[in-house]
Amino acid sequence: MTELWPLIATAVFGLLAWIYEKTWTRRAERAKYYGDIIDGFDGFLLNTRDYSDKRNAAIRALRHCWLSAPVYVVRAGNKFLEAAKGDGAHAELAWKEFVLAMRKDTSLLAVLNPFRRNKLTTADIAIFSSNDARVGDRS
Repeated sequence: MTELWPLIATAVFGLLAWIYEKTWTRRAERAKYYGDIIDGFDGFLLNTRDYSDKRNAAIRALRHCWLSAPVYVVRAGNKFLEAAKGDGAHAELAWKEFVLAMRKDTSLLAVLNPFRRNKLTTADIAIFSSNDARVGDRS
């Protein structure tokens, strides 16, 4: 029996390493989408020539987050888009909360705890288009 312990320990260690690697890969995918969202930020708050394209790219990236991002990131993203859709008075604060949620999700602690439960509901999956976000649109 004692000769089985090294084999069991190796198998357990291999399993944990595999889970960690898969989790790290998913975190990297989410970080890419978060980068696309951040790149599209000026499409919401600045009057740039290509603002509609930047808005659409950011909204598409947020839709990808529906598949693997935690609940608090999706809700913070929806809150920001709702604020940007209105008069924009609360858009800056909502944006900051959204960035903090994305940063929290890409932290090492989030990678080490991959077994979070998903509590998204259908109400959290909001549909937005670039025509909805009017913050900074002075035309």
